[in-house]
Amino acid sequence: MGKNSTSKNTFFLFQYLEREGLEYIDKRDKKGVLWILGDSSLENQLSALKEHKLYFCFSEKGSRSTGGRPAWYLTNKDVNEQPNDYNDHMSNLNFEVIEVLKVLSEGSKDWKKELTLISWNEGEPKYDIRSWSPDHEKMGKGVTFTLSELQELKNVLNDMPELD
Repeated sequence: MGKNSTSKNTFFLFQYLEREGLEYIDKRDKKGVLWILGDSSLENQLSALKEHKLYFCFSEKGSRSTGGRPAWYLTNKDVNEQPNDYNDHMSNLNFEVIEVLKVLSEGSKDWKKELTLISWNEGEPKYDIRSWSPDHEKMGKGVTFTLSELQELKNVLNDMPELD
């Protein structure tokens, strides 16, 4: 059994920023704002955050905090998330690998990419593809499927002529 427990739909802003390769300056601890460095070309990436009720405004000249570089600032004043919150969340994640169905490949340091049947947070078992450390205590990024999603993926793969 692994560790954790938080809402299924928890969104982590700093994880998103890291995944998107966005550089930020966080001055909220000094009564400032969270700045995302970049020009107006970031509009689509930051507009996508509106669905999580996170709103950014563009400043062509940035601020003293950004050294005058163009940047976007978070307009929400009630966002308390800190950069390490995602890591804290992951360190508390509950999971149980019920069965290793197939080792798909082996990587460095004995890590293996596996198709497993897994239960997250004591929920119904699902199918999961990700890399695991030998003891299943550490994991890489992965994707989880319900049975119906896995069946649909199988259908798609079966219909791909380049896989014959």
